[in-house]
Amino acid sequence: MPGKQPEPRPAAAVASEHDTKDSLGGLTPEELQQGQEAALALEERMALGAQTLVHAEVEQLYQEVRPLGQGRFGRVVLVTHCQKGTTMALKQLPKTSTSLRSFLYEFCVGLSLGTHPAIVAAYGIGIESADSYSFLTEPILHGDLIAFIQPKVGLTPSEAAQRCAAQLASALEHIHALGLVYRDLKPENVLVCDPTCQHVKLADFGHTRPRGTLLRL
Repeated sequence: MPGKQPEPRPAAAVASEHDTKDSLGGLTPEELQQGQEAALALEERMALGAQTLVHAEVEQLYQEVRPLGQGRFGRVVLVTHCQKGTTMALKQLPKTSTSLRSFLYEFCVGLSLGTHPAIVAAYGIGIESADSYSFLTEPILHGDLIAFIQPKVGLTPSEAAQRCAAQLASALEHIHALGLVYRDLKPENVLVCDPTCQHVKLADFGHTRPRGTLLRL
């Protein structure tokens, strides 16, 4: 039995709705509002983060164990707390190429994501030293996904690729639900938690933006 058909609406009303959505960059007013709320929350968190930065040299607080990764704008190292012996990952960004605002932004985006099994957990510790800004996260010890992808073959077996895709889709869904857009999905930003690539986590949130942000590029 056919269901009840929707009431027809004037063509002008339909066109008006389409025009409104186009003027918002394809977003609904609700989605745009969610992005604006996410942007305001980030600004508040950044203001608080600036007030709570630890001012010290990294080596006074943490002992470097080994490098975990090197990027264009900074490096990630495995460290232990000098007194407690706690193992953590420290992302260090030189002041010569990083502003305080951009550091606080990446630091606070990570904190705003909360806990998710496929997202690297951020700790609420930011450090400003004479030459760099740093923040701490959970340590992921088996490199990034690019090392597991064979040239012209890909990630094998197929079950591993499907498993990684499902975990990353879940991470992106969580980020989008908070009114944010990740914008930098690539194997180098996917960290591997175990030697057999059973579990992966998304990292590096410097390019993440609130939904509805106008970008020049």
